[in-house]
Amino acid sequence: MRHESLRRFADPAELLAFQSGASEEFLARNEVLRALCHEAKSEASNGDTSLLIVLLALWPGMDAIYGRLLRHFKSDPDELASEITARVVDGIRTIDLDKVTKIAATILMNAERDIRRRLAGEWLAAGSRRDLTDDMPAPTHSSVFGFAPEMGDADADTARLRQRLEPLVGQDADLLLGVTVLGYTQQAAAISLGLAPDAGRKRHQRAVQKLRKYLDA
Repeated sequence: MRHESLRRFADPAELLAFQSGASEEFLARNEVLRALCHEAKSEASNGDTSLLIVLLALWPGMDAIYGRLLRHFKSDPDELASEITARVVDGIRTIDLDKVTKIAATILMNAERDIRRRLAGEWLAAGSRRDLTDDMPAPTHSSVFGFAPEMGDADADTARLRQRLEPLVGQDADLLLGVTVLGYTQQAAAISLGLAPDAGRKRHQRAVQKLRKYLDA
């Protein structure tokens, strides 16, 4: 039996029209997405249809991610489109509906974060931007965002990138990674680090200038 929030729609077209409706319907649209994700995660006969409807509902957000990350995929933009879709589909199928409140925002933010983390790992492995020598001093502070080399996969890559950045920009390595890898705004990253937004913005600018000076040397 379909979830109560879905029964009022006569067909998928009516449901999609509702999902693209006015902003004041956010709570209702969020509950519809929750119900659709529940069906997409199940083995119900309409699971694939529900998955497709969620993808269509999230399409504007996916397109925004594509626009933000395209500069990193200029040689193969189709790869970016495929990865966004794959990560969003995985997010729909694995989202913990008992813990998540904002369905669309969570799925989209997690997808973009994971792509940024993968890119950071590739940059580190390839030594892009410039080879950062292995004899740099070890970092002297732990990461406020919880990056640690013993963490798995992408988190470990990000932690190692932080180890390379800290000798260059100090504790502002977390600020840089919060913005470039986790996708935070400068204001959100600053607040997460206990900084006033204006102070965080200035420190981020200084850190970028230090890194640019090093790379141009």
